[in-house]
Formats: sequence, structure tokens, C-alpha cells
Amino acid sequence: MAAESKVDWVIKACVYKIGTGAWEPGDRLPSLRQGARTWSVDQLTVRRAYQRLQEMGLVRCKPQSGYYLAQNRAVDSLTVHAPMIERFYNEFAGRIEAESKLSVLGVFRFLAMLAEERAARSPECAYIECAEYDARHMAARIAARLGAPCAAFVVEDLVQNPLLLSDHIRILVTTAFHTKEVSAPKVARTRPVVLVSAALADEMMARVVELGPEVHLFCLDPEQGEHVAGDIRAFPGGQSLKFIVKAGRPENIDAAVQEVLSSPDLPPEGRVVVLSTTLWEAVDERWRECERVVPYMHDVDDASAARLAAAIGLPLGVQR
Repeated sequence: MAAESKVDWVIKACVYKIGTGAWEPGDRLPSLRQGARTWSVDQLTVRRAYQRLQEMGLVRCKPQSGYYLAQNRAVDSLTVHAPMIERFYNEFAGRIEAESKLSVLGVFRFLAMLAEERAARSPECAYIECAEYDARHMAARIAARLGAPCAAFVVEDLVQNPLLLSDHIRILVTTAFHTKEVSAPKVARTRPVVLVSAALADEMMARVVELGPEVHLFCLDPEQGEHVAGDIRAFPGGQSLKFIVKAGRPENIDAAVQEVLSSPDLPPEGRVVVLSTTLWEAVDERWRECERVVPYMHDVDDASAARLAAAIGLPLGVQR
């Protein structure tokens, strides 16, 4: 899982304040200066975190006044479980004090680490896709967004052997393209299936923009490649790129990449090769290690992440 950014860390701290009731609707959030001191970050990080919280519908900004906790369904969704969780805390804290001389805080910290370790070994959800690269990549993105481990499986493998899904996996995740296979009783059994929508990841598009200006996009279906090119063009800086969309085949993709990157028409520094998932899995390892060869990379959209967080039962929802 990628390291947590400072902005994400501040967002998580704020969400916990909201979820535990420490901040109530209408309360003014710490000023940028106060927040910087409280969370040991710079004021720009605090501003970005507050802006993200505003996008999530959790806070509102009053010009010349500051940021305030909103009063809406987004905030209610974070606090709805607070009474039950506080009851759990009081009951277990009472048992710790009555039955041991251990620190309540120390025990809960130990339990948090134990829960993280157990979840890593036995994830509760699994992302299922037709290609192994896509499955692993999207499972990692889900884990990063939700802070909860996610296993990865290939559709064909599960259709042939559904027993690959261990009993600890209780939520299946896939896209609309694979609903039929994943929802089949043989595979899903009684598990709910959560459908997610995926878009090109910002980090992938930023990398293409940085490596351009000439982008050679190889895929099995050129029409689909044009859609990918359109998404990258719409990304900041993408308007200046020149796209060459080509049909590629697994058996000759190595030669095609070699031809692009060794062409004398433009220095290698000005070219980038983008490969669809199938072609990325077929290309030689040396090209996968080349910084100028970029695979399709996708991310889960915000609405899908929120649905999945609710299905898993994360009390504080999506925090990243």
C-alpha cells in the first residue's frame, strides 16, 4: 500500500473528530495556523485537507471566517454508529479494568495492531477482474482508499475453481463487465457483489503528460484506445500531447515497442508508450522496467468507494 500522504493524514484526523462527536455541526474547524501546529504540518497541507473535506460535503467554507462542520447527511453518516461504538468501548474498557492491571489505552492500541495484522492475512473483500494485473492493481487501489486489505482474483480462475475464495472473504467487488460471472451462485454463493466504476488513475495520466509530447498508445481495440486518449487529453497538460493510437497484438508487442523507442525521428526523451492491460502482461520484462512504457492504471471513483465502504461496514467510510 502506498504511504499515506500528509493531506490524507489530516483528513483522517478530522474524520475521527467528526465521527467521535468531538466536533459537532456548526463548529468552526481549527484555523490553518492552529491546524498546522496541531497536526505538525504546513498551512498549505491543512488548506488542501479542508478543501477535500469540503468536496466530501463534510465542511463548508465561510469567506473571511474559516471552515465549519456542515449539518447534512454526509456528517450524519459518520456519527450514526458513534453511540453503539462508544457502548462497545465502555463495556470492554470496564472488563479490562475489572480483570487486569493493563492500561486501557495500551490494550486498545494492541488490539488495533492485531486487527490490522489479522485483516491483512484474511481480507474481507476481494476484487475480481479478467486480467491479473488489473485485479492486483485495483485491489491495491481499494486498499489504499479504504484502509482495508483487499484480495485479488482472476474471473476465469474462480469460474473454474470457486473454492479459491476463502470463507473470510464476505464481499466480492467487480465491474459491470463481469457481473454475470461473479454473481453466479457457483462463485458468489451468498456473498453480496458490489459493482464499482473505474477511471484512469491521475498518477498514470500525470506520468504520460510528464513523459510526452508524443504518445504511442497500443491496445487490442483502437476505438477503445481513442477513448483512453480522450481522457488523457482532458487531464491538465494533456492538450499539448500528440497521440498515435495503434492496434497491438501480444505476439508482436515487443517489436512494436522497440520500433517506437528506437525511431530516429524523435529523441527517446520525447516519446512514451502506453499499453493496454493485455499487452502489458504480454510485453517483455525489460519494457515493463522501462520508465517510458506505461500500463493502463485505473482508480475507483468516489461514489464506488463510498458504496464499498458501506458494504464492508467501515464506520467512518472513505477517508482517502
